[in-house]
Amino acid sequence: MHTLFAGLLHRGFSVVLFNTKNQLLVQQRADVNYTFPGHFTDSCSSHSLHTPDALEEKEAVGVRRVALRHLQAELGIPQEQISIQDIIFMNRIYHRSPSDDIWGEYEIGYLLLVRKDLTLSPDAREVKSYRYMRQRMCRNFWTEEPVEKRGSPHGSEPS
Repeated sequence: MHTLFAGLLHRGFSVVLFNTKNQLLVQQRADVNYTFPGHFTDSCSSHSLHTPDALEEKEAVGVRRVALRHLQAELGIPQEQISIQDIIFMNRIYHRSPSDDIWGEYEIGYLLLVRKDLTLSPDAREVKSYRYMRQRMCRNFWTEEPVEKRGSPHGSEPS
């Protein structure tokens, strides 16, 4: 745990993706991930590189660019189905979330929203499984799933 609290604050993002039936896409992280292996989490999340195109703050366009690349790479969303205009910046959050005694998150997280029907072909190196959930199913999932497998890298659970 000492490593997490000694780490540098960095930028990350979290995409919550809803289809047009208002179902939330959640993914189970691959078991090979360093942080939160096997845990269910948001639709897509990662970190923003420290590059000029990623650092552009106006309308969070830099982070939205990075999120677009990750949605295409991690979830296999075809390039012609999603654009930066489909990704809506909602807010920034500050959080610290331990994964284990060594790994965890300490970041300013950008919360991004997508509402669109998309074709998915997830990268198995990143995503173990995924599912779309209705609101009631989300509530049941977060209360019934074993705690060690339902944690979120962003420490958030639906209310």
